[in-house]
Amino acid sequence: MTSDKLDSKLPPHQQLLSSIFQWMPSCALVIDTNGIIHEINQQAIQYFRASTKEDFIFDKQNIKNIIVDSHRATELIKLISKSKEPIDREILLRRFDKTIGSVDLTANVFPENPHFILVQFSESHP
Repeated sequence: MTSDKLDSKLPPHQQLLSSIFQWMPSCALVIDTNGIIHEINQQAIQYFRASTKEDFIFDKQNIKNIIVDSHRATELIKLISKSKEPIDREILLRRFDKTIGSVDLTANVFPENPHFILVQFSESHP
């Protein structure tokens, strides 16, 4: 998700991709291999009960802070970084209001830039 000012400066195909990312039906984040969050879509902002992207990035700038088990977060990032295939896991995430939710997560590195990881998730259903 980028600001409206930045979106208007992007080429049309990148504006379209930004719009798709923003409004895709699942929660999505783009992180780097250190866990730093670079982008977040509206669904993820709502899931974590944050007000804006800026609130989210400022408060929880690293995915390791929102995965309940930080050791597991580190191991998961390493696994995703080394894998050529998408990784699926059920994990626990911490929201801003201190509640914890179980989610089904799918993540994969970007083929053009393996330093970045696309993380998608939705609430787990029993």
